[in-house]
Amino acid sequence: MYRATPHDVVAAWLDSPGRRANLLDPALREVGVGCLLDGDQMLCAQVFLGS
Repeated sequence: MYRATPHDVVAAWLDSPGRRANLLDPALREVGVGCLLDGDQMLCAQVFLGS
């Protein structure tokens, strides 16, 4: 079974134009990240906060 590493998750986010834009937006100053295993899948979510 393949398990994504934190590096894999961030790399996938950076490959997504919308997520990449959020990660690189200097107006978004706080982020919350949650990940959990659902069977064989790693599910991760992001929440961004800005001014």
